[in-house]
Amino acid sequence: MRLLQLELTNVNSLYGHWRIDFTDMAYQRNPLFAIIGPTGSGKSSLLDAISLALYGNTPRMNALPRGGDQDQQCPVMSKGTTLVRAAVRFQVDGITYMSSWQRRITARAKRLSDVEVELVRYPDEVSDKGEVLTTQLSDWRARMVEITHMTFETFLRSVLLSQGAFADFLKAKDDDRANILEQITGTAIYSDVGRWIFLRTKEELQKKELLTREAESLQLLTEDAKSQLLATISELKEKISAIKATQKVTEMAFQWRQRVEALSKEEANAELLYSEAERRYQALEEDLKKARAAQEALVPGLAAKKVKEYASQALRVQEEVARLGKALPEIESQLSAQKTLCAKGEEALSEAQKALTSFEPLYTQVRALDEALKTRLATLTLQRAQLQKLRERDVAEKAALTALLEKSETFRTTQTTLQARFAELEGGHDERVTPTLLKNYWEAWREAETAYARLTEKTAKLEALRTELKAKVSSAESALTLAKEAFEKARAEEAATRERWEVMSASETVRGKLTELSEILYREANVRLVTRTDRAQKALSTLLGGDLFAKDALDSLEGIMLEGLSAEELSKARAPEALAQLSTLKASILEWRDEGEALKKTLSALTKTLEEKRTALEEAGKAHQTARLSLEKAESEAQLYAEELTPLAEHLKSAKEKTLNALHLTEEVATSEAAQEKVALYEQKWTLYQETQKTLKETTEALARFTVQIEAKKESLLALAKDERTALEVVQTEETALKAQQEERQALFGEKDPEAEQKRLREGVATADQVLRTAEKLYQEVLQQKNQCVTAKTQQAEQLLRHKEWTKKAKDELDEEMQKVGITSYKELQARFMPEEQMRETLARGQSAETARQEAKTRLTLLTQQAEDLREQAVTEKALAELAAEKDAQEAELLEKTRELANQEGVIARDKALSEKHKELEAQIRHQEEVYRDWYGLNNLVGSADGRRFRRIAQRITFRILLREANSVMRTMTRRYSLHAAGNGGMAVDVVDHDMGSIVRTAANLSGGETFMVSLALALGLSRMGGQYLNVDTLFLDEGFGTLDEDALNKAIYALETLQRKSGKLIGLISHVKMIKERVALQVIVTPIPGTGRSDLEGPGITKLAS
Repeated sequence: MRLLQLELTNVNSLYGHWRIDFTDMAYQRNPLFAIIGPTGSGKSSLLDAISLALYGNTPRMNALPRGGDQDQQCPVMSKGTTLVRAAVRFQVDGITYMSSWQRRITARAKRLSDVEVELVRYPDEVSDKGEVLTTQLSDWRARMVEITHMTFETFLRSVLLSQGAFADFLKAKDDDRANILEQITGTAIYSDVGRWIFLRTKEELQKKELLTREAESLQLLTEDAKSQLLATISELKEKISAIKATQKVTEMAFQWRQRVEALSKEEANAELLYSEAERRYQALEEDLKKARAAQEALVPGLAAKKVKEYASQALRVQEEVARLGKALPEIESQLSAQKTLCAKGEEALSEAQKALTSFEPLYTQVRALDEALKTRLATLTLQRAQLQKLRERDVAEKAALTALLEKSETFRTTQTTLQARFAELEGGHDERVTPTLLKNYWEAWREAETAYARLTEKTAKLEALRTELKAKVSSAESALTLAKEAFEKARAEEAATRERWEVMSASETVRGKLTELSEILYREANVRLVTRTDRAQKALSTLLGGDLFAKDALDSLEGIMLEGLSAEELSKARAPEALAQLSTLKASILEWRDEGEALKKTLSALTKTLEEKRTALEEAGKAHQTARLSLEKAESEAQLYAEELTPLAEHLKSAKEKTLNALHLTEEVATSEAAQEKVALYEQKWTLYQETQKTLKETTEALARFTVQIEAKKESLLALAKDERTALEVVQTEETALKAQQEERQALFGEKDPEAEQKRLREGVATADQVLRTAEKLYQEVLQQKNQCVTAKTQQAEQLLRHKEWTKKAKDELDEEMQKVGITSYKELQARFMPEEQMRETLARGQSAETARQEAKTRLTLLTQQAEDLREQAVTEKALAELAAEKDAQEAELLEKTRELANQEGVIARDKALSEKHKELEAQIRHQEEVYRDWYGLNNLVGSADGRRFRRIAQRITFRILLREANSVMRTMTRRYSLHAAGNGGMAVDVVDHDMGSIVRTAANLSGGETFMVSLALALGLSRMGGQYLNVDTLFLDEGFGTLDEDALNKAIYALETLQRKSGKLIGLISHVKMIKERVALQVIVTPIPGTGRSDLEGPGITKLAS
């Protein structure tokens, strides 16, 4: 990530809207720059603005105590303002973004608004238009972490090292340090890889176990079982073949018997069908006779029908001829009336056309006159408007001339006044001393004065602190001596007590007596005693094993020996002697035990006291070392203050002399505060002189301009008066001509409109023409009706003659046809009549009945012959039911045997499939075992359920790389120290001090300067890491340089310069240390404004956009 631009508004003491452009050429030439300013001036506010713009938080806000109404707290907002805003334009992976954060105080509620954020992505580095990615706070925070690859905490430890947090990475816990490295270098993926390897190993094991269980679950047949199944299958196949042969014979007999019985039934049915067909044929015989008679009379009937139709048509034609004869006189009357209307229409049209023709010359003359009047009136209107404009312009120009004369007089009076004032101010003015120069002199005096007073005060406090620390060192030395003596005394007492305890615990006398007792028991005891020797041996073993004071073991041994022994048994051998010795030994051991327990308690108390003395000694040593280091630091600081006081006093004297000389003061002014009023008065006089000079110049220039404008206005008024007279004459001429034309028009046509008159005449012509056309059209229509009526009458008369001839001819044909079929009269013809459809239907039914009778007779004859032939074969004597029963029994037996065969063959097939499956599983298991071995080996190396093993390995490697980079940086500063990985997890830091015999020191044992150098080396090492996942191209270091001596500071700056040259990073140092100011050429200067709580910025790329 590289910063390109920073904008801030009202952040702490930086009031107003500021912009710092880090792409300015000055930062390209010198990417190592310093942010310089007095303590408390607001240097760290620039880093606050960067943090706010990227994460909505600052190191100082992050450290504030939680509680109260957090939403109504905004400590970074400048006091008295209503808006605080920070925006950063930056680049990550070649993509440019702008992130902004702001809060405001609402005008109405006077409360802080919610946080407003915006994240924009730009197409290139210089574009001003981009895509808004988000304006939601939660989404903005997530996207910023995603884009920068850093949380706020990581940002503070790798990009912006703020005050008080510079050594956080060095002093962080191992886990925190590992997490920071993960985020910077992107090694968190190793946790995922480790977990994945563990899960994959587990998965491969489950696969192997699953395959094994599956293989074990397969139940295969033995060879004997297979042989028995194959024999059974062969036997079943033979039985099935025999059943099928018997079944075939039965089927043939069954089909023969079934066919015989079916033919018998069909023969009986055929006899019934033939009888029914004969009966139906006889029933239709009478109807058939009538239908055949009607069929013979069909042709004469058609001839009779034709005669009737011709006669009817002739009657209709005769009626139409009569109707047309009546209509013809009415049509003649209508035709005469229409002819009269046509003549009248022609007369009216001729009169209208004559009126229109006589009006045309007058219309042309009046129309031309109206056009001329219209044109002249428009011209006159335009000339009158021009005349009015000239008059208005004349009035305006006169008013403007009057105003210019008044302004000229005012400026001439002002010029006189300013000339007198300027002459007065010019006498006491020094051009060489500007207010800015004087203010710089005075502020340098004030700063030097403040710094000298502060340093003097610090020197006095430091001297008091040195006296106090010397007393503390002396007291710590005394306490350390007493602690050493107490520790040695306690250690001697504890050693003596422990030696006595060990002597008592190792008593050979008691062990010898116990051994002798054991031998007596095993050698002399009778049979019943021997049965209990196992328990006795265990008790003795406990005692001989070292715990001579185990009372439970002694009691157990004594009880075992006395258990179940009679008086006679106790008197035998040496058992009584052994019992007596045991009793004596028990008393002796119990006495020793009491003394031993007391001694053990004493030893425990002394051991505890020794540990307390050791702790007290260590604490006294630490207190002594702390006091000594504090005294050394105080003496070092005192020397530095003494070295700074002399040049600071000289600088104070020089700044004071420059200020007094600039003010031309000869009297003694003790302090800068006393001279502040004189500086302010000088600044006011300077400002008044500059303003008066500027105003006098502007007034003189304005007066000259007014003089030129007044002369120009006078000339303009003369020309305008001439133009106005000419325009008036033109208007008057046009008005006279217009009046003459209007009188001519009135005389010629009055007030009438020629267009309306012409329209009226034309409409009259059109109306007359339309009336004539309508009358002519009606005449033609009536004439056409007359012609049509005459034609139709003639045609109908001719048609009547034809119909009469057709009727006569049809009657002759009818008589001829009746004679052919033997019908003698029309009455007989009518009696034979039957509707043609009914006749045809009756004939068809008769034909169908005859056909059915013949077919039934033929079928009956055929079936009778087939039945006789089939009975002669005589296949079986069994009835059909008996044959059906046999057939069903055979079918059931065949089905049973077939199912049994299928079951047996299925068992063989399944066993074969299981065998193949078992072979496949064995091959898969062997392969899976190889896969599992590979993953198991990898899992043993880097896998774990939580991914921590591989993650730790990656973290340790990354940490060693960091230490290598840090040692490279350290060598550019000093070769005294080197950093090494330490601790059980390899994530702790040990500092090897080569000037002290390569002694190993921890972070807690480093001085302030040493802590800064080590922390700087680690920070610069971190900034050189990252790679593809995170590339940090910007680094800010806030303070910390004050703990270094001159040589160490030189080396630290050299290390930063080396890092910058090699990496091209933009590095900003925030400090008030003098050597930083002298060593770093490119500077951003933060200057406090006295008495206001505000500060100004100056330096390359800095612009103040608004106050």
